Amino acid sequence: MPYSNLLNIFILACMWSPSFILMKLALEHGTPLTIIAIRLFIATLVLLAIRTVYLKKLVLDRSKVINSLVLAILMNIVPFVCFCYSLLFIPTSLSALINCLTPVVSIILAVMLLDEEKLDLYKASGMFFGLAGSLLIILPSFFSYDDNYNAAGLTCSTVGALSYALGMIYAKINISTPENILGVLPVQFAIAAIVVTILSFMFENPVNILYSSTYKFWMHVILLSIFSTALSLLLYYKILIKGGISLLSMTSYLSVVLGAVFFKEQMSVNFYLSCIFIFAGVFMVTISASRQKS
Repeated sequence: MPYSNLLNIFILACMWSPSFILMKLALEHGTPLTIIAIRLFIATLVLLAIRTVYLKKLVLDRSKVINSLVLAILMNIVPFVCFCYSLLFIPTSLSALINCLTPVVSIILAVMLLDEEKLDLYKASGMFFGLAGSLLIILPSFFSYDDNYNAAGLTCSTVGALSYALGMIYAKINISTPENILGVLPVQFAIAAIVVTILSFMFENPVNILYSSTYKFWMHVILLSIFSTALSLLLYYKILIKGGISLLSMTSYLSVVLGAVFFKEQMSVNFYLSCIFIFAGVFMVTISASRQKS
């Protein structure tokens, strides 16, 4: 695995991992849809500024609009809403752990749909360990009344993870150059921001939330918008284009550790067993990606 890929993965993991914590902190002062709408609008402005610097003209054809719309649904609207609502019901580290379904499902879909993603023993073993770990943490919610395993929160996180996986496959197939990234991302975020803003006015009271918001609320949302959303998605697409889907599977796991450390959330034995299984799966998939690149 090239050192540049390792560096990019480490940076992306550092940018992504605080997102669950920042969302949970923002939820102490706001409501989910309003937070997501602000997050998306700020990210849109950042991406438009970056696009203006690197691409002087914004050329929108039919394919870019369609790609932006699909990715707005799969990569922004569905996962952002689902994960944000999940944090109202389950701990941060548990929601982050369920997000580990994303690389497992995306690898399965990539093997079936993409020629460059070949299935070998390491990748198959990684998928097995990842699925086993994910099921170990999800299934007990249907047989237990433990507050840490709220079914609504688990369902929201699972839907969000599956949506990310589908978006990853769609992006890999339809976005192949850095120019396409800068052309699609601002439109993608703008569409998502408009849709979520409409939903926030339908189901929440964003004006009152904005009027009564504190500086801590804005600090958390701005950090979430710039580093864990706009800049991280640019790097995410860069790794996806150059390294492939298997390589991206390394970036979904620091949130588990951060949630447990910063919030001191008490988890069951199932949680720690799931961590062992899922990290083993990531290790196996990483070996597979390295072997296929060499």
